[in-house]
Amino acid sequence: MSDSIHFEQLRQEAKSILKLCRAMDTGALARMRAQLPRLSAFGDAEMADQIKLADVQHALARELGYSNWAEVKRRDEPLARFLAAVRGGALDSAEAELKRFPDLVRESIHAACSVGYPDAIRYHLKRNGSLLTAEEVGWQPLLYVCG
Repeated sequence: MSDSIHFEQLRQEAKSILKLCRAMDTGALARMRAQLPRLSAFGDAEMADQIKLADVQHALARELGYSNWAEVKRRDEPLARFLAAVRGGALDSAEAELKRFPDLVRESIHAACSVGYPDAIRYHLKRNGSLLTAEEVGWQPLLYVCG
């Protein structure tokens, strides 16, 4: 699977599937039942009434190999991808994310430290001095400097 899951497309797909389920589309209902066994207890009409957007999102996440929708969402966040690339030593991936999203250093002290951007680091520390020791996936900013 590519690094960039098109999250907005997935959100739209989830809404479309929900509409299909509510219209009692048998294919859409079967697709949801395959990922969400708790829905198997319902007949088509009852399931069409009971299913929620969160159910469809969860089913899509499971189809993609994720345990839940939040995991899919995190996967598509540029900052999360960038910092994961830094932690993993994937320089090419980190550079690619930074080229696509150059404002990452303004979003996060961890990103600013990763690229050695002192003005952005000062900006973050002026706003909140406790960021000096704030952890991102177990790494403090200094570790991102080293990464």
